Amino acid sequence: MTEELDRRPQRLESEPRRHLAILFTDLSDSTRLSGLMEAETYAELQDDVRLAFRDVVAKYRGTINQFQGDGLQALFGNPQATEHDGRRATEVALEVHERVRALRAKYAPHGVPDLAVHSGIHAGLILARQGDEMAGRFEIFGPAPGIAKHLSDIAERDEILVSEETLGPGSQFFHTSERRLVTLKGREQPLAIHRILARTSLRTRFEAHAQRGLVPFIGRSAELRWLEEAFERIGAQQPRFVAISAPAGVGKTRLAEEFLRRAAASNCTISRGYCDSDLSAEPLQPFLQMLRSRFGRRDAPEQTVAAVRDVFATAALTQPQVLFIDDWQWADDATRQVVYAIRELPRLPILLVAATRPLELGDAQLTAADLLELAPFTDAEADATIGQLLPSADPFVTNEIRRYAGGNPLFIEELCHSVAGAGPSAGLEPVRGGSAWLETLIESRIARLPVEQGEILSAAAVIGNVVPTWLLESLTGCGERHPLVQGLAVHDLVFPGESSATLRFKHGITRDVVYGAIGLQKRRAMHRDIARLIRGRTEPDGEAEACEALACHYAGAAEFAEAARYAEMAGDKAMAASSIDGAKTQYRAALHMLDRLPPSPEHYKAWRSIVRRLGLATVFDPSRGEVEVFARAVARARDHHDAAGLAYAEYWLAYVNYALGESRAAVEHCELALQTATAVGDERLIAQVRTTLGQALAAAGDYPGALILLEVAATPRRDRPAGARPSSGLPYSLACKASVLGDLGRFAEAHSCFAQAFDALPWRGHEVEGSVLCWRSGVNLWQGRWQAAREDALAAHRIAARVKSLYLFATSRGLGAYAEWKLEPGRPQSLRDMADAASWLESRDKNLFVSLSYGWLAEAMAAEGRPAEARGYAACALRRSRKRDWIGAAMAARAMARLAAADRDWNGADRHLGMAEKVARTRGAAHEQACNELCRAEIAHARGSRLIALACIERAMEAFESMRMQWHLARALRLRDAL
Repeated sequence: MTEELDRRPQRLESEPRRHLAILFTDLSDSTRLSGLMEAETYAELQDDVRLAFRDVVAKYRGTINQFQGDGLQALFGNPQATEHDGRRATEVALEVHERVRALRAKYAPHGVPDLAVHSGIHAGLILARQGDEMAGRFEIFGPAPGIAKHLSDIAERDEILVSEETLGPGSQFFHTSERRLVTLKGREQPLAIHRILARTSLRTRFEAHAQRGLVPFIGRSAELRWLEEAFERIGAQQPRFVAISAPAGVGKTRLAEEFLRRAAASNCTISRGYCDSDLSAEPLQPFLQMLRSRFGRRDAPEQTVAAVRDVFATAALTQPQVLFIDDWQWADDATRQVVYAIRELPRLPILLVAATRPLELGDAQLTAADLLELAPFTDAEADATIGQLLPSADPFVTNEIRRYAGGNPLFIEELCHSVAGAGPSAGLEPVRGGSAWLETLIESRIARLPVEQGEILSAAAVIGNVVPTWLLESLTGCGERHPLVQGLAVHDLVFPGESSATLRFKHGITRDVVYGAIGLQKRRAMHRDIARLIRGRTEPDGEAEACEALACHYAGAAEFAEAARYAEMAGDKAMAASSIDGAKTQYRAALHMLDRLPPSPEHYKAWRSIVRRLGLATVFDPSRGEVEVFARAVARARDHHDAAGLAYAEYWLAYVNYALGESRAAVEHCELALQTATAVGDERLIAQVRTTLGQALAAAGDYPGALILLEVAATPRRDRPAGARPSSGLPYSLACKASVLGDLGRFAEAHSCFAQAFDALPWRGHEVEGSVLCWRSGVNLWQGRWQAAREDALAAHRIAARVKSLYLFATSRGLGAYAEWKLEPGRPQSLRDMADAASWLESRDKNLFVSLSYGWLAEAMAAEGRPAEARGYAACALRRSRKRDWIGAAMAARAMARLAAADRDWNGADRHLGMAEKVARTRGAAHEQACNELCRAEIAHARGSRLIALACIERAMEAFESMRMQWHLARALRLRDAL
């Protein structure tokens, strides 16, 4: 016995994992009931409930796993998962609840009038092994069983709670309560759940998707034309049978329904039916559904192949017939015989359309059909679909969904729902994992592969999304031309890659599902073998070329020291190539690996070094997650009594707060970093901290203090070795200084400073050039140089897309859109681009100077006659001023003043102008003060106060002329002429 227990963990780690839906049902108020009843009566009640549970679970092909006291647990998806498992579990719960309610009459005489059970259902990836009397029929491991039990525990009497991810679009088969979130211990994100009330009248998956809300039909023009031509030719020869073939989710039914919608405009009769994989499916099911729809259940004709054929043959004598059968892959023999019999009828206008998943090679089911193989969406079609479902998604989320879904419309739709449900602040995380029902659907497809082919697919999944063919062959003995490997493309799983001698997974989510199903020990051994193979093929001095793969596989093999070393190397490589997101990903992976190692001075030293480099990457695309990392760095430095490490940790904590628009926190951490750096005598760090303090003060509008610090920071170091590449800090400091000078109205000095910044770049195209271009674009906007601002923004946008910095991407998009709107007022696309840019920054908590985006939008919406939106954006800009982000507040206040004047609310206009003037004084922004004078002149003119208007115009014109703000000067001249 002891020996068996010792072997159990090893065996457990080697077991494959699978997706199961788990139903947990419990008797409500069991303690009260046991006290009310005699023991024999209570035992009889338990037997009745268990019998109901046993009968209904068997009916829906579930597995009773455990009777535990008053609790009953059933599994769905064992031994093979299907996409219907969550729905089946829910059907079981509904029927069990009905059966228990039917027992009330029997037990009411015993003082129990309200007999009921309560249930919880959740699906997920679990590890199962044969159980025993204590553990149940199967012993199952993973979070899903606990979540199902928790949902049952919090369910009220006669209530069924199901997680949203378990049902997916299958929730449309049931009447449910409103979506609600529950917080579970040990789970970061709240779980979305529904209360199941009853069944709906829906019967097909397409109806469920339609009820949920169909995306507008996109693409497929060639396929539609093919079907329409098939329809046009019926009657000229014998009836036609066409089959639309594609894997699950590619859009077969959607295409067929769009064709049927168009065909309905012709003089034809359309009939629909579907095949079913459930045991309840009856022979001739799709045709019986068609006949019952026509004649009613009682008047339907005889259920024989000949009789059914003759019904449609007779109908075709008077009107063309279009018969659509969905899910043909589950058609029974009798259904196929009817189709083939109709197909052989002479010269009748009948078109049979079937939607089917790809059949196995050599399958004879479709020999009589004309086959239309439906391809996945193109990138353009995928982007259009994502744009419909997530109209405000930033391009990085859009790209990730497209890549992960691999053109499968269903995957795209579900990933979009996951992102939308998680909320805007979740970023990319919901993309990198599908809902449980979707993963189960994928697993059910993979489970049908031959064992040998499944092993090859598992090996490919461990290698990665892109699979070098030499590596797959070394690991499995099967090269790219092997029939089993080529067969994976037939199943829409693995295809030739873009690079030669590589394969790639069609859908990233498929790779993740396959990978997640591999047992722990097997997976680790495969990672270890792959790392050994890569190392054996790599030259001693060429490790950097393969460092990303080695980091991944050593991490998978649980060899954390090697994983950390290669991840650090990969981060450095990504930084050298200006791949900011790649560098951040690798550095954070390296930190995670080091956290898995035993504490030691050497490991802390390596951890601290990587944190510093993560800080350098964070400069160009900050995120809230880095605050936690640098806060940990502060705590660890204190624990290790590492004053130098503490100084750097406080410095990076200051910088990330500055980059996120938290100026107050940035200043506080700068001061702490400065104290510690001074104590340890680190002159270089002292200079860096002062620079960041200057930037934080500039962001807070404290320009006198900022200029003192930035003046020093913008002076090139004399001790830099000859020929050494300049750092990225110098051009950024120069650009920051230039922006302050621009806001002060010293535009000539600002442009001179920008010229120095460009000269100081490490190289053209460096990521810091994007920041410099954005700063200069903003200064050009202040000066009214719209075309120059637009060109700078476009150049910054190209750099942002290349280095994958969302902050630069969104900021440059907003700058360019505002410049375009000023050049062409009323341009709808400019307004959309400005709104998108602001939304992307807000959703990712990137708030540095975000008030500027709100200020632009407030001005534009007010000018476009959209006052409600203008007021909303102005409120956002003014709210940011509480965080000392003043830069967009004056513009927003002027927009509010103009709106008030348009309503002849002169007091309101004066109040808002007073706010604009206060903001301009706080910043010392001469260009804002001049624009305030022009705005006051416009409002005075509207009030009929000509003398006040003239005085304001003269002051504005004098300021505009001195600052060379020619566009504004021309506008002031036009107003003066109008007076």
